[in-house]
Amino acid sequence: MRLKNGRSTTQPMRRSCSYSVRRVCSELLVLLLAVAQPVYAEDAAPESTAGIESADVAQATSEGENSIPLPKGVPPIPAPDDSGAKLFVSSQNVSLFHEILIAPLAAWLKESKLIIRVVRELNFAWTYLPPWDGSAGDAAYSLRSDRSLLPKENPPKPGFPFGNAQVLDKENDPEVKAYKILWNTAFAKSISQALLYDLDLSWVGSQSLLRYSTGGLFRYYPPAAEQQSAENQFMEQEVFQLLDPPVVFGFSSLSWRYLSADEDQMWIYSPVTGKVRTLLSSNRSDNLVGSIVTSDDVFVWSGKVQAFNAKVVGERVLLAPFPSLRMYDVSQSESFTPGIRVIGEKESETEASAGPEGETAETKKEVSAPVVRAPYQTRTGTPSMVLWNHQSRRLPQAAPWAPVSVFFVPRNFWILELSPRDPFYSSGRMILAVDKESMLPFYKVVYDRDGSLLKTVIGSWGLARESELTPRFPFAAFVLVVHAKENSVSSLTSQHVAVFPDTSKLPPELLAMLDIQNYISTEEKSKEKK
Repeated sequence: MRLKNGRSTTQPMRRSCSYSVRRVCSELLVLLLAVAQPVYAEDAAPESTAGIESADVAQATSEGENSIPLPKGVPPIPAPDDSGAKLFVSSQNVSLFHEILIAPLAAWLKESKLIIRVVRELNFAWTYLPPWDGSAGDAAYSLRSDRSLLPKENPPKPGFPFGNAQVLDKENDPEVKAYKILWNTAFAKSISQALLYDLDLSWVGSQSLLRYSTGGLFRYYPPAAEQQSAENQFMEQEVFQLLDPPVVFGFSSLSWRYLSADEDQMWIYSPVTGKVRTLLSSNRSDNLVGSIVTSDDVFVWSGKVQAFNAKVVGERVLLAPFPSLRMYDVSQSESFTPGIRVIGEKESETEASAGPEGETAETKKEVSAPVVRAPYQTRTGTPSMVLWNHQSRRLPQAAPWAPVSVFFVPRNFWILELSPRDPFYSSGRMILAVDKESMLPFYKVVYDRDGSLLKTVIGSWGLARESELTPRFPFAAFVLVVHAKENSVSSLTSQHVAVFPDTSKLPPELLAMLDIQNYISTEEKSKEKK
């Protein structure tokens, strides 16, 4: 993986690269199957499942300022502060709510795989504060012919590149509008310019949790002013890593994304082979470590805007899952040791252990940052932003992957149709639902190349703040991926989220994880120079 001017010159064959990734993932999956992970359970049933035996439609109270009009024929929905009225949608009454449900969700409810609590509105207005809410006027960017961004000013105005929903709805071209929405979605995730997630990746069967792995994800949005070159500026950099069980300790993927139409650069380190491999952007559609989650499923949709054909096909009011009806408060700066770190070929040079027991003082440096704490804790002490049915079996008739602590709230959505431009991308057409107020994706329905339903991706977002006067930022509480053909489910659940709003104070230990040179051994670098 020789780098020249910050770019990789290694160009592997597409088919052989995909084969190599699949082989590595298969080897890791075999190791995972050999390890029995304990099933965890929560200490107390979440309040949102109280009275679940009654699925009758409750009468609504008066609408609040954050509620939206419901489609004609949809029954009343109780307000969040109406403690005497709770509405649960199940197989008994799902037909009354078909108008505000995506088709897979309606099918799961009809089959009793899900029972969901529905609330009329959030207890807060989803606003980000200036400069993001101040970007309601004219767009700060225009679109190039390749769908990249062209700033109207230098430096460009902060905030959403194409304004708020009112501005976007003035666009009449469904394709142009779709790309503007996708760019706004990409920018919404960057409000906090660096986020460090502690994550739980789970494999869930039809009856119970099969296994799980803990890890982390660090995503960084480098400010343009801090980048050395005006060309090939980074949009984002991301490292994903698994830490437990020991057989997958150190599995890492690193990706660089550019604002230009240039392809993503990706690398993967497998503890099975002990080598770093260069991937192609189409490998973002490959499953991660035997799960059914892909890199582009992280945060529901993490695809590169220019890599897809896109158009707006409609608007709908849909029920969307939220981890809480209230805004999250960010703690004061806390000192903690990041779970993820640089792991790769270079470890052999420092005699670092292949497992967590061998971590040295050098790898245990503490960092300091504000943290969004998970509200739930499992019986094994694992924090979690959401509780699943396999943790409590509170809903014995429902699927083990059913979330039992979330609230479904009616929201206004744009409906987009996407299709990958890369012929080697493993899936086909996608239907993406983007919330018009938050600019965040909540649903993605994915079809295979033959047009058959492949999987459904559901995400849940929280909104956090440090104070009343600081900008608020969104974070992903969970991502649920349900395969339509293989009766398999995977989920990514956030435990804690560390926030780095001031990138000038970003710890060097975290920045080091974004440099591919730190993963490659001296011997490998010497080979690349020859």
